[in-house]
Amino acid sequence: SAQDALLITLNEMGNINWQRMAALTGRSVADLQDELAGKVYRTPAGEWQMADEYLSGNVRQKLIEAEAAANVDPAFALNVQALRAAQPVDLLPHEIVAPLGVGWVDREDMEEFSKHLFRRKVTMRYIPALGQWMLEADKYLKGATENTKVWGTPRITGFELLKQAMNAQSPTLYDKVDGPGGTEKRVLNQDATLAAREMQDKIKAEFKKWLFSDAERAGRLAKKYNELYNAEVPRTYDGAHLTLPGT
Repeated sequence: SAQDALLITLNEMGNINWQRMAALTGRSVADLQDELAGKVYRTPAGEWQMADEYLSGNVRQKLIEAEAAANVDPAFALNVQALRAAQPVDLLPHEIVAPLGVGWVDREDMEEFSKHLFRRKVTMRYIPALGQWMLEADKYLKGATENTKVWGTPRITGFELLKQAMNAQSPTLYDKVDGPGGTEKRVLNQDATLAAREMQDKIKAEFKKWLFSDAERAGRLAKKYNELYNAEVPRTYDGAHLTLPGT
């Protein structure tokens, strides 16, 4: 049978070899491919793969490639149908964890969050190579009540707390005191540091509450997250291709 020939070639050669299968069965390659449709797939790159291999891995990217190929060659419609069925279930916004400063959240959204905090937009830029955010505030933000009191402490502004949080940093505040011989040394101010970290935690909590509070933003970011990070399906091995039936 075509299935027997497939198992033999996999055991002999480690891959799908249609000429060997045709020789074993005395049938045409086209007939064998028709019979094994759904068990093996031709990829847009021209390779042949077993279903457990083809329908695993980054199936979202594979679906994009298959849909493009199907526009040129209708034979890939079978690939499209199978890959659509293999897509992982999309995570909903409330199921997605998005820490403040995570790189996949759009810059425009982060700037809108700064406007939500301070009533003034902070200009931002994300540098993927460094994994860091660069923030720049205008001159009017410095003395704004939202910056100094609502989201800041007497020792550190909300802008600085936001910038540190977006770069996975925690505030640590020191006092300068006189040291031996008229020198100065820095001493940790525990109370000021604790107050700053508590305020930074409030900013993080506000971001978590704010990010998915708008339906349009929630849908757009959830779609982006699923495409980037919820695209993989693990390969499941059933061992059926390792041994001929009955052996």
